[in-house]
Amino acid sequence: GHALIDVYELPIPSAEEDVADGLSSYILLEFSAEDMGNIIIRDAAFDYLLTSQIENIPLSAFAGEHSLDIQRYYNLACYAYGKDPSANRDLIQAGLLTSDRARGCDAEWNQLVRAWNFHLDPNLQATGYSAPTPAPTPTPTPIPPPVIRQDSDFQERLAQSSLVSSSALRR
Repeated sequence: GHALIDVYELPIPSAEEDVADGLSSYILLEFSAEDMGNIIIRDAAFDYLLTSQIENIPLSAFAGEHSLDIQRYYNLACYAYGKDPSANRDLIQAGLLTSDRARGCDAEWNQLVRAWNFHLDPNLQATGYSAPTPAPTPTPTPIPPPVIRQDSDFQERLAQSSLVSSSALRR
């Protein structure tokens, strides 16, 4: 997320860390093959869930540029659920996403998609990328073997030169 924000100088009003999470979610869920984006987002979300600390949070934790891990978990889980509720229904069934939050996930996801489509459309290709067809490797023209003249006048002159011995010519 951060790389695209920097490279395309995208206007981010605040909380770049949260925006980068949203951009990464958008890219993974919209452009990954089959359900790979959903799997990756859920893994990232569960990582935040497992590393979150919700008891005895020091005041300094609220001063960081990142949201708390538990908030990042719920945002990613909500994006995944908003994109594909049927594939992520287990989040609600297991109590990992509250029903109240899940009711708004579709709207959150659609808002995220509209925002990133608006910001990225000028920078995205209209069609899928295909690598240019490489030029064929030229086939070298074979060098014909040397033709040795068989006339006696040529062999006599060659024998008289110091380049070839007369015994080599008789073979």
